Amino acid sequence: MRKAMILIVHGSRVSKTADELVDMVKKLNARAGGGVIYFSAFMELQSPCLREAVQQAVGHGIKQIEVLPLFLLAGKHVLNDIPKIVEACRVDFPRVDISLHKHIGAADSFLDAIVNYPDLRRS
Repeated sequence: MRKAMILIVHGSRVSKTADELVDMVKKLNARAGGGVIYFSAFMELQSPCLREAVQQAVGHGIKQIEVLPLFLLAGKHVLNDIPKIVEACRVDFPRVDISLHKHIGAADSFLDAIVNYPDLRRS
């Protein structure tokens, strides 16, 4: 069974930031081999919003959706806004399993990425 991974970021008035996320999602989908389909979502200022991204995934027939907040720290979006939206989506799509991961900054693998970042290891 295929699943979706929705990567959600804050959003920006700078359109290039949306382009970066869209490009990241394209690269991830090329690497995923079809078992996981990646989608982008934005909290503010750009679209699609999280609810729209969930609708897109459901429109692809996906029944398992994971949401990954690409936030470094646990601010109001991570602590309040995103969990509320995920819960509302669970109510609106009761036949879809929607899970919410901790924000990326909380992952040990993120810390490993910082320690192993090539530009930082040169010093």
